[in-house]
Amino acid sequence: MYFSPLIHVTPHLDILEALTERLSDLSPERIRQVGGRKHVEHRRQELAAMVSESYENRSPHRDKPWSTTFETKGARGLLSRLRFSDSGDRCHALVSLFYDCERRKRGYFFKRDVTTDYSLKPHVVAALDHLFQSSDDPLPVRWITKDGSSRPPPIDGIPSEAGVPFALAPVVPLTLARVDNALDHLHSWVDEWGAEETPLSPTRNSHLSIAHGIRMLRLCRQWVRSLGGIPNAYRLESTGRLGPAGFHLLRLPQRLRRLLFTGSSLVDFDLSSSFWSVFVSLGLAIGFPTERASAYLDAKVEHHAAWSALIGHPRPDDFKRLTLSLITGGSLAPTSRTAAGRMFGRAGVLLLREDPCLNALYAEVRQGTQRIVQEAARVHEGKETFLLNAVGQRLNTAEKGFRSQVSHILAGLEQLAVREMCSSAPGVTALMYDGWLGSP
Repeated sequence: MYFSPLIHVTPHLDILEALTERLSDLSPERIRQVGGRKHVEHRRQELAAMVSESYENRSPHRDKPWSTTFETKGARGLLSRLRFSDSGDRCHALVSLFYDCERRKRGYFFKRDVTTDYSLKPHVVAALDHLFQSSDDPLPVRWITKDGSSRPPPIDGIPSEAGVPFALAPVVPLTLARVDNALDHLHSWVDEWGAEETPLSPTRNSHLSIAHGIRMLRLCRQWVRSLGGIPNAYRLESTGRLGPAGFHLLRLPQRLRRLLFTGSSLVDFDLSSSFWSVFVSLGLAIGFPTERASAYLDAKVEHHAAWSALIGHPRPDDFKRLTLSLITGGSLAPTSRTAAGRMFGRAGVLLLREDPCLNALYAEVRQGTQRIVQEAARVHEGKETFLLNAVGQRLNTAEKGFRSQVSHILAGLEQLAVREMCSSAPGVTALMYDGWLGSP
């Protein structure tokens, strides 16, 4: 029995019983002893899901990328998830069975834009490693709605609320042989370079290491054993992008995807500099200058190399993130609150601010993005005003600032282009935000 979802359903690998065999702290008796007699089974399910998410590194902490962040709006998020109504003492005691996390005076709270970090304890990582590395048996797969109820497998990985004019199978078929071949590549890199902590992509400023790649491929292997491939379920994001619902190829680094599909009938397509291309096109349509942006698009590698040499930064590719930040309303302020400040430090940003080419580009982008927001379509409902993007997604202008509004508009046009191309492209199998996996 299958069904077509209106809103997204999330595939869930049910590891609870298999993990409890390797991790006695997940037993009903232990959960009851530490957390109290209520909601024992719910808490077991949620804790198993939490440690699986952390193992996957699904929500990395901003300052400690190998840790997880669960909180974004203070104490209630994690307390609600584990169904605690008290001050958080029992919640902390329960979570501390599996995580190293600081117990602060006021509990779990949002402070100075930095959330509490949760690091899996070594024995929990070892239990998960053993589960995904040694088990040859499939695990149960459940398809879960937002309210936590189970549903039959969907016939379409894209929820109908997205209004996309095509369908995608909810699973991308993959063989164990392909996953094992990719794992062999990573193990050979460890033998060659001598350490699992070697960056997976040395040219990029990323916390992802070969060890993380091995972990992700072990998860892939378990999904292939249990489902016959990688889940391909999507959720509609506020901008109109289709993001991953649960484990997905989108969550794999591009280098791992290429290892998995090299030599297959599928190719990873990627739109180059999609936001910048949209910006230049809007300049032509609306009538604002884009001379600097066009020059940057025509010679990105040269620009990145020049800025890298200017500040002595070893990875020119990091400037892709800087310019993406600028075109979505970011600034060149030399503080840790900006993408520029976090990547290049105060001294590096101050040097960049003296570069006439970057300054001219930044000024042109500021002028252009302000014009884009001014010209954007709007709808009014009572006293509220909503910005409407190209795929019909709305944004409350009273609740979201300039940066969010720019991103909303650019992402909507990007998605309109991706949807049009995928409607006619051959063999589209999965979506990748600004690209897709399909036939060559």
